[in-house]
Amino acid sequence: MHIHSDFAILDVKDGRHELAKRIRAGEKFTVTFDLTLDTVHSKDDGVSIEFSGSVGRLSIYSVTAPAKEIA
Repeated sequence: MHIHSDFAILDVKDGRHELAKRIRAGEKFTVTFDLTLDTVHSKDDGVSIEFSGSVGRLSIYSVTAPAKEIA
């Protein structure tokens, strides 16, 4: 089976406030995680169907600092 996705939403519990603060400040994070999909979360809208499941291992392995303003 081949699937393609270019969008995801991650529900964050521990560390959510720090992560939100840092993203609002312009940082970007590359993460990897194991996801067990087990629920069809939406109907087909003609473009995609949303699925949900349980997150296993989650790792942040790259952080991009916000761009510096040029004066």
